[in-house]
Amino acid sequence: MMNNEGILRLFEMRLKAIGNIVRLRILIAVNSEPMPVNEIAKKVGLSHSACSTHLSALWQAGFLDREKHGKEVYYSLNKENFLNHQKEARELLNI
Repeated sequence: MMNNEGILRLFEMRLKAIGNIVRLRILIAVNSEPMPVNEIAKKVGLSHSACSTHLSALWQAGFLDREKHGKEVYYSLNKENFLNHQKEARELLNI
């Protein structure tokens, strides 16, 4: 079990991950189906490298799943973790 400081740090990391309009666009893009990095980058108007940086932050925060298919990595929204984050935030704030 994490102490309060650990919980606050986790929330800080998660909020930073989704506190960026580009990352929110990525979450919307991968909400309906898994997509490879190149397709996500094209859809949100980023270079492959910039997109990979944003995807990494979202994945580390637990908002994305990733799966390798051959040479390509596909990302999808981890809906369960996303909803759990909302639930945990409400509990933390007592709302």
